[in-house]
Amino acid sequence: MKKGNKKSNVAGKNNENNIIKGGSNSSVGKENGNNTSTEKEEVNIVKEIVGFVIYVAFLILMVWVIITFVGQRTVVDGISMENTLHDGDSLWVSKISYRLHEPERFDVVVFPVYESDYNKEELEEEDYDDEEFEDEDAESGEYAESDGEDYDDSDEDSEEYEFDDDHEGEEYEYFIKRIIALPGEKVRIDEAGTIYVNDIPIDENYGKETIDPAMIGRCDKEVTLGEDEYFVMGDNRNNSEDSRFYLVGNLKKDRLIGKAVFRFWPLKKFGPIKK
Repeated sequence: MKKGNKKSNVAGKNNENNIIKGGSNSSVGKENGNNTSTEKEEVNIVKEIVGFVIYVAFLILMVWVIITFVGQRTVVDGISMENTLHDGDSLWVSKISYRLHEPERFDVVVFPVYESDYNKEELEEEDYDDEEFEDEDAESGEYAESDGEDYDDSDEDSEEYEFDDDHEGEEYEYFIKRIIALPGEKVRIDEAGTIYVNDIPIDENYGKETIDPAMIGRCDKEVTLGEDEYFVMGDNRNNSEDSRFYLVGNLKKDRLIGKAVFRFWPLKKFGPIKK
C-alpha cells in the first residue's frame, strides 16, 4: 500500500512537472505571437506613411500641372481695364486656351512686363524724340551735326536696341489688357481718338472714353505688327500703359500667359468674361 502511494506520489510529481513545462512552452508561444503582431503593425505604419507621401506628391504634381498648363487665379490691380474689370476683381486665367487655338481679337489677356522693359521704353522714347527733331531740322533745311561732322546713327540703333529675350531671374509684374489688332495688321489712332486697323475704323465699344490726344502714343504713326505680334490696349484708354507705348509695344504670342475667361469675385459679377 505504501509503495503504491509512493509511486502515485511520484507520478503525481511528474505530472506536475509536465504541467509546468507545458505552461512554459505556452508562454513562449504567446511571446512569439506578440513579436510577429508588432512587426506586422510596424510594416502597416510604414506602408501608410509611404502611401500618404505618394498621395501628397501626387496632389502637388497635379497642382503644378494645373497652374503651369491649365490655368490659375489672379486678382486685378489697378483701373486700366475699367469699365470691364475693376480693381480687386478675382479672375480665372486659362493657360490652355492658346495651346488649342490662336489668340483672337478682343480677348482679355495677361502677360508679364519685365524690369528691362522699362529701360527699353526710355531708350525707345529717346529715339522717337530724336526722329521728330531730325524731321523738324530737315523741314527747315538744317541737319543735326556733332563737331562739324554729319551724325549717322543707323548702326548705333541696331546695337543699342538689341534686348535679350531671356528674362530668367528678372523681376516682373503682370499686365492685363485687351487684344485690339492681330499679326500682320496695321494700327494707328487719329487726333479724334478713333482706332484704325488696316485703315478701317475698328468696330468696338469697350473703351471707357474717347482717347485723349496725349494718350495716342506711338500710334500717331502707323504701327505694323509682325507675323507673331499682337497689339493690346486697356479699356480705360486714358489710364492704361499698353501697346501704344514702348513699355509694352507689340506683344509676341509667347509673352501671353493666358486668357482671362471667368470672374469669381465680386459675387454680383460672378460668371464668364464676355467679349
